[in-house]
Amino acid sequence: MEKNIVILDIDGVLADYRLGLLYWIRQCFPKYAQQANTHLLRSDTWINHESMEISYREWLGVLEMFRMSGGKRSIPVFEGALELVNKCILLQYKIILLTSRPIDIYSNIYRDTVEWLKDNRFTYNLLLWSKHKAEMIHKMGMIDEVVFAVDDEFSHIIDYTNLGILTYWVNWYNKSINCLNNKIIVVKDIKTIVYKLGEKKSG
Repeated sequence: MEKNIVILDIDGVLADYRLGLLYWIRQCFPKYAQQANTHLLRSDTWINHESMEISYREWLGVLEMFRMSGGKRSIPVFEGALELVNKCILLQYKIILLTSRPIDIYSNIYRDTVEWLKDNRFTYNLLLWSKHKAEMIHKMGMIDEVVFAVDDEFSHIIDYTNLGILTYWVNWYNKSINCLNNKIIVVKDIKTIVYKLGEKKSG
């Protein structure tokens, strides 16, 4: 069976979720603006209730407001993300966007996601939603058609590779994880994947 499908995550691959959330917090929660500004000075720190120096309950409230108020519609696009999608199109790959965004909890997430993709001119063949991404690909019988998958969550990377799928792990925060697996290609940004696909085409 011909391999012609690529699987791309949205948050952490196409969408700079971290940066979008920080911008939104600074605008909508002025009392947390100082903490947000501190994070904005760096690009290698993840944000949670501890790093924001607020209670877990407050943090959950911030995230809920972000999701319910359409905050995901204004998330910036990662440098190289649109180029990655266009490169896949050039290589005649079918693009499946597979995200774990919680549409089962927030009904507006579907609309916000579709509008964000349209506004940022992303072309794709199929949009799927699942917290268990590899399992969905397995159930849909597409394993043998997948050229590669791209994700920033290591747990999804492991699940994909357990199915024999070549994966690009976007390791934004230089996590020290032992991943000596020839099915895992570790990259630090999206542009590196574009470069590697360029090598593939020229080869």
